Amino acid sequence: MFRNFSFCLLFYIPMEKTENFKILYIICTFLYFQIYNQIFCVLLKFMVEGKVPARLLKDFNELMTINPIEGVTAVIDETNGLKWSVTIVGPKGTPYEGGKFKTSFVFPENYPFKSPIVKFETKIYHPHILQKTGELCTQVYENDWVPTKKASSIVQTLISILLDPSADQAIEPEIAQEIATNKEQFLKKAADWTKTYAK
Repeated sequence: MFRNFSFCLLFYIPMEKTENFKILYIICTFLYFQIYNQIFCVLLKFMVEGKVPARLLKDFNELMTINPIEGVTAVIDETNGLKWSVTIVGPKGTPYEGGKFKTSFVFPENYPFKSPIVKFETKIYHPHILQKTGELCTQVYENDWVPTKKASSIVQTLISILLDPSADQAIEPEIAQEIATNKEQFLKKAADWTKTYAK
């Protein structure tokens, strides 16, 4: 909430003429750039080196500063600008509630014409995510990928499958069967895994 407020101040407050508003503007601007200093430095580094597609930098900036998603944080790998680490807080009312699930996004050099490879680094009990590797069912986000989609749309998709674990299009058939025949047991196992691996 604060970052959205301070960001708006960057545009609004300079129109005011009072000294108090000018002081407030300076303070908020300073805090804003201190909070996001690391993000801006990494973005600037890769922009200067030209190692990352401009569209990808735009997507990252939008995800982190312009249209942030509640419970989501992202960091660019300082040695590889095509790799992000995205952490998602498990949605309320689900067996993943309260868990912190780390995912990796590896983008191709021709992004956005090809989708990134997304994996869960945190172990999770879910029918659409392989337990051994963290790989996702390609139908979750890859099969219908088009260049107009953004990285944030994949994040939203990941949140949606946490909100509604479904037996459809599963790549873990045993978990899918469990959902279909014993939903309560699935919910308990998923919650137990969250407590064990996602804290």
